[in-house]
Amino acid sequence: MNGDFRVTLTHDSGDASVNRSFEMSQVEVAVHFPKEVQVLQNSPISAISLQDEHGKVIIEKPKTS
Repeated sequence: MNGDFRVTLTHDSGDASVNRSFEMSQVEVAVHFPKEVQVLQNSPISAISLQDEHGKVIIEKPKTS
């Protein structure tokens, strides 16, 4: 799979919500989220969302044509 993954970070701090989106290579994402990248590579799903007490991380795989 080639292309960049779209990573979105959210942070809910009570008074305000912050959202940041950026692109990372598959290698970069796999360093931080190896299991999630493996799931995205081996399944038809296009995104994974992880949540903790601070916010979410959403990882979207590139669209293939």
